[in-house]
Amino acid sequence: MKKTTFVCLSLLLLATARTYANEINNMEQTEENAYTEVDNRNSNFLSFRGTIREVVEAENGYTLFIDNDEATVLFSISSETFVIGNIEVGSDVIGFYPALAPMPLIYPPLYNISVLYVQEEDIPLIKVDLFRLMSTGDIFYDSEDDARQFVSADISLIIRVSNDTVIQDTEGNNVDFDLNGRNLVVKYTTSTRSMPAITNPELIIVLPVNPITPEVPSISDIETEPEVDWSNYPIIVDSVGLTDSFVEMNGTIYVPLRSVSVALGAEVIWNSNDNSIQIIGSGDSFSAFVYLNENLFTRDAEQIELSHPAELVNGTTYVPLSFFREVFGMNNAYFEGGHVHINNDEVMN
Repeated sequence: MKKTTFVCLSLLLLATARTYANEINNMEQTEENAYTEVDNRNSNFLSFRGTIREVVEAENGYTLFIDNDEATVLFSISSETFVIGNIEVGSDVIGFYPALAPMPLIYPPLYNISVLYVQEEDIPLIKVDLFRLMSTGDIFYDSEDDARQFVSADISLIIRVSNDTVIQDTEGNNVDFDLNGRNLVVKYTTSTRSMPAITNPELIIVLPVNPITPEVPSISDIETEPEVDWSNYPIIVDSVGLTDSFVEMNGTIYVPLRSVSVALGAEVIWNSNDNSIQIIGSGDSFSAFVYLNENLFTRDAEQIELSHPAELVNGTTYVPLSFFREVFGMNNAYFEGGHVHINNDEVMN
């Protein structure tokens, strides 16, 4: 597990456009902006900040119980996590996790942490995100600046990289990597108050390339589609096979809520305040709420009662199969030939 000493910041996403290079000499840092957290879908990483209440040793690392004023969550720390500082009970931490990573529907929520920062009293600023090289076509680009300019994916921070900028890998070795399109940990102490902010970073750490990122197939790879062996897929959603299993309880077929909803293009959100799960249909077509152990569901403020409630099975939320017809609004949701079928084909009687 890799350790060093830094701090964290997630900056506010702003869409206004203007270059503030002339403010680079008036950089300031405040405790308020040092602790700002951003739930920004354009960023490659989201973050959660809290205090370590308990450290539990796990098979491949540690599970941290994290508390703050609003919620309790779990951080999964593995050998792949880049840890900044020493993990101790009572320490304030910020965990960064991939914005698009699937999250198990359990309570408390579990986050697989990519970068963990253990805060210290001396607060520098840290940004974790994907950065891309700017050019003359970018609205924030300063053509009179000799430094290379990179902007974060959430357009909240521009970093000026010169020959004097220290760039390291996660082992602490000085490297000369191409930073364009890479996930970076950027340490800095001051920035402009512009939107986006501009800074001269003290240190840039290049995170490893995600080994599970799929390669884009060539045209030759997709010219012909092999016949699918559906026997490998317990659940078939709009001609897409899912390896997740269904379960049978009390004579009713249950299916995993998150994986099926995501396969249908919906967004799944866990609400810790009331332990509910919100389903937002593709294109904001509808909004539904699921409550564990209750058979009363809500879709666009309309209450729909099903014969069976949502259940938590081995940390995964399952709903009766009828949920996807009666609440989600699919034409068909049925069990046949050992498989669950959910689709919008012609309605079956």
